[in-house]
Amino acid sequence: MIYRTAAVVAGALLIAACADNTTADNAAAGDSASAAPASTAPVATPADTATLAAGEPVQAAIYGQWQVAQARLTDPSARVQAYGDAQLAALKGLWLNIGRNSAKWSGSAIAGDPAAYSSFISACANPAPRESGSAGGVELTCADGQRFGPPDADGEPTLQLEGDDNLTVRWFDGVTLELRRAS
Repeated sequence: MIYRTAAVVAGALLIAACADNTTADNAAAGDSASAAPASTAPVATPADTATLAAGEPVQAAIYGQWQVAQARLTDPSARVQAYGDAQLAALKGLWLNIGRNSAKWSGSAIAGDPAAYSSFISACANPAPRESGSAGGVELTCADGQRFGPPDADGEPTLQLEGDDNLTVRWFDGVTLELRRAS
C-alpha cells in the first residue's frame, strides 16, 4: 500500500513539474495563455497516430487526423449536384479522424445542419486499411464488414494517399475533398 501511495504522489509531482516547465517555457518565449487561439481540431489519442505497428501494411499510414483543405465537385458538368458553392465552402471546416478504433468525420457544418451533410455522419468501427486500385489507393473495411465511404468509381479509389501528408477523398454526392494531415 505504501508503494502504491508513493507511486501516485510521484506521478502527481511529475505532472506538476511538467506543467510548471511548460508555463515557464511559454513565458520565456513571450507566449501567454490568453494569446493562444483555441483549436477547433479534434484531440488526437495515442491510437490515432500514423506510426505503423509491426506487420501492418503501408496503407496503415492513413491513420491520423486530416483537415479538408479543398472541396470540389468531382464532375462539375453532372446534371444533378447535391452541393452548391456555399456547401462546398462549408466542407473546408471538416476533419476526418482515422484511428485504429474508428474513422469518422467531424466539424461545425455537420453539427450545424446534419440533414444537409448526412453523408458525413457515418462512422466506421475498427477500420482496417488495405490497398485499393492504383498506387496509394486505400479502402477502409469496418468491423461490420462494410466499407467506409462509397464504392470506388471509374477505377478511382475512394481514399487516395498522396505522399505522407495528402489524402484525396472521393465521397458521396459527387464531392472530391483534398485533405492535409493535421497529426
